[in-house]
Formats: sequence, structure tokens, C-alpha cells
Amino acid sequence: MIEFLKKIPGLRSRIGRRFILYILLFSSVITFMGTGLQLYLDYDRDITLIHTSLKQVESSYLDSIANSLWITDHELLRIQLEGILRLPDMQFIEVRKGPEIIQAAGTPQSENIIEQTIPLVYAYNARDVHLGELHVVASLKGVYGRIFDRVLVILSIQAIKTFLVSMFIFIIFYLLVGRYVIYMASFVESMRFESIDQPLHLDRKPKKRKPDELDQLASAFNRMRENLTRDIVRRETVEKELRAGRAYLEELTNSMWDIVFSVRLPERMIEWVNDSIRLMGYEPSDCISKGTAFLYPDKDVFLDFGNKLKNATAAGNDLLHTEHVLKRKNGETFPAEFTITFHKENNEVVRITSIVRDISERKEAEAELEKHQKHLETLVNKQTTELEEKVTELERMNDVFVGREFRIKELRDRVKALEQKIDN
Repeated sequence: MIEFLKKIPGLRSRIGRRFILYILLFSSVITFMGTGLQLYLDYDRDITLIHTSLKQVESSYLDSIANSLWITDHELLRIQLEGILRLPDMQFIEVRKGPEIIQAAGTPQSENIIEQTIPLVYAYNARDVHLGELHVVASLKGVYGRIFDRVLVILSIQAIKTFLVSMFIFIIFYLLVGRYVIYMASFVESMRFESIDQPLHLDRKPKKRKPDELDQLASAFNRMRENLTRDIVRRETVEKELRAGRAYLEELTNSMWDIVFSVRLPERMIEWVNDSIRLMGYEPSDCISKGTAFLYPDKDVFLDFGNKLKNATAAGNDLLHTEHVLKRKNGETFPAEFTITFHKENNEVVRITSIVRDISERKEAEAELEKHQKHLETLVNKQTTELEEKVTELERMNDVFVGREFRIKELRDRVKALEQKIDN
């Protein structure tokens, strides 16, 4: 039987087994409830029949038994009691007068019984004469036996019916729904990118009807497949453009003398660096996925640079210009100028791009220029002092010459005045 069940389509799936299990459980609950109700009704009917038999004894046999007892016909009384004993479920009948048992039939029983004691009265000369009592005992063993037999029959029939109905429901469900679900699952599992343009088609008989849930599911899957195809093509196009742009950007940055870093925060881990890192003695592969601490001459410089980054991000800056000292692979240090761009995701800085320029020559030129400026200032100051001295001397000499000219003019004026006096 188990091997037969295993061969039923769909039972190998876990959903199929659970589906049939739920059907059987629900059907079994309904079967037990229906069987219990039916057994209760049968039990009530049998009890009612016993009480009906007791009433029948009282209405049909009581007078004849009283007559037989009055005339003391024990044989007839025995026959009458045996006739009552033939009624359904009658177990024991006796006629007694006080403690004396006059006649009895059947087997006495004290458990699972229904008993009734009926007084035997004979009408004589317009008065009732009490002759004794009729004690009737009905057994419930027959009732219980019949109920037990019915339980076995009903449960057997209901079990077979439940099993057959459940299997029929499951097979119908499998033929209408289950096999298509299994087909769709295998179709999705075997689907590859190369075959994504192949639509899902359910092999169902064409009918002039509105699309059902399976048709809607297949249509929804095909629409999803088409949308996915478009998204994949669009994504491939974007990725191709991004790869081309990144290749161009890498080529552009690799052609720069400046060193370009892409650093992930807060770990300060190098994600990418251009080929100009070779100017520091490193290969790009030496730096990828490493922290930036090895680029600084000591821990204090590294921490100071980190504090500048934190302050800039806390201030909400998108750009930072700063200068710091870096260390080459051979241990030499050099001054560097940083141009840092902050990249945010969800208002949080997750990455920075640093453009680092070696400004050693500029610093040397600035130092040399400062030296020349100082020398020039010295020369200028010296020339200025000399010039001021010469100007002072010239001014003195000019004062002397101007005074002499005034005296010569005064003498000429005097001479001219004397000549005029002599002429007169």
C-alpha cells in the first residue's frame, strides 16, 4: 500500500504530503464527530427501546401473570416469564412475594442493567389483592455490543470513504493545480540567463473561459521575466558605460603625476590608488585593502590628519585642502598637498578621494625664494642707506651752492650800486 501511495503523482513533494495529511486529519475529525453523534443517537434509541419493552411488559403481561399467580399455575407462569425474556435485552425476570422467589427466568446480573419492579395486584370481589412483585432486569451488554459493532463498521466505512475522498480531492487538486506548480518550479529552477527569453507556457487544454489563477500566475511570471530582461540589458549597458568610464578615469588618473587615493571610512582603508604611487616606491597592489597608517612618518602625524578629517566631516564640508608630511617606502619623508573630496551615503561620509601632490620642489623653491628675498632686502636696505647718505650730502652741497649764489648776487648788486654812485 505504501509503495502504491509513493507512486501517486505529487505525493513525493512535501506540500503534497502535507496537503493529503491535512485532508485526512480534517476528514477524520469530521468522521469522529459524525460517528460520535450517530452512536449517541443509536444508544439513546436502544435505551428507549428497553424502556418501551418494560412498558410493554407492564401493559401486556402484567394481568396474565397476576392471574397465573392467583390460580397458582407455576408452569404457565414460567412460560409467561420465558416469553417476556425473549424481548430485546431482557436478562432476568422473577416473581417474588417478599423474600420468597416464586418463579424466575434468565441469569441474574448486577452491573450495566436497567431494572424495574412492578407490583402484582389481582382484583377479587371489587378489591385489590397484593400477590407479590414482578422484578424485570434488562442488560445493557447487548446495547454496548451493538454500539461496538456499529463503531467498527462505521469507522471502517468512514475510514475507507475518507481515504478515497481525500485521495480523489488530492488527485483532482494535483491535476488542476499541483502539477503546474511543480512544472513552474522546475522551469524557474532550470532557467538560465541564456534562456531567459523563453516564456513560461502551461500545457493546458485551450478552453473558452476567463483566465484562472494559474494563467494569471504564468502571465505575471512572464511579465516579470520581460521586466527582468529589460533591467538586465539596462544594467549591462550601464555597467559597460561605467567600466568604460572607469577605464578612462583610471587611464586619466594614471597619466597624472599626482597620487590619487580612494579611501573607505571610518577604517581609512585604501580601496584604489593610481600608478603614481610608484613615486613613493610602492606598487598599487602593495596598498590595496591596507590602512593608510604606513604612509605617514609617525603615529602623531597619522592621528593629526585623522582629526582634520573628523573636523571637516563634522562641519559638513565637501572639500578639504591641507598639507602633511608623507613617508616613502625607503623611509624618506616629503611634504605633500592634499585635496580631499568627501563622498556621502545617507548623509554619512563613507569614502574620500584624495589627490596628493609632492610639493618638495615647491617648498625648496619657496625656501630659495625666501632666501633671495632676504638677500635682496639686505641689498635694498644697504643701497637705500647709501642713497640716503648721498642725498643728504647733495642737499648739504646744494645748500652751500645756493648760499654762495645768493652771496655772489649780493656782491654784484653792491658792485653795481657802487658803480652807479661813482658815475653820478
